[in-house]
Amino acid sequence: MTSLLKGARLVIDVGLALLALGLLGLLVMAWVEYLHSPHISLVDAYWIGREPLTSMSISTVLIGSALSLVVGVVVALLGGSWIRKLLAVAALAASAFWWLTALGVIPYPHYRPIAPATLAYSLPESAALFVLLPALMASALALAPRRAQPTSRMAPVHRDPSPH
Repeated sequence: MTSLLKGARLVIDVGLALLALGLLGLLVMAWVEYLHSPHISLVDAYWIGREPLTSMSISTVLIGSALSLVVGVVVALLGGSWIRKLLAVAALAASAFWWLTALGVIPYPHYRPIAPATLAYSLPESAALFVLLPALMASALALAPRRAQPTSRMAPVHRDPSPH
């Protein structure tokens, strides 16, 4: 089990590195557009979205976040406490909602499923809330150190056992 957890943590690290690399690519592309037109904001520079680097960066973010999320949830479910398991399921549910919407399983008004990268580019706020944050939460659940002796810190209600 220990070697499995070490391998899973390595996969989570790779997923987080891909996520960071994709975000860095988006930031660099927006910065380059801003330098070409200093009268626009960095957010307006993002919306210019030169191809193919913007699509590659968004796809890298989505791949890294999916990898981190899935492996982080598996690690939390296999070796975590009940609160880690609960938070892992919540992260998986939030991200599954976004992915099912992006793939067209759950209908979204004015969106025809083409690719998840299209939805992530057109609605970056929803991608950040439903893809990036759950992936970061699942990664934190998997990478955070565990207690040697898990405790609930609950004291018994009655000191003496009753004869009933």
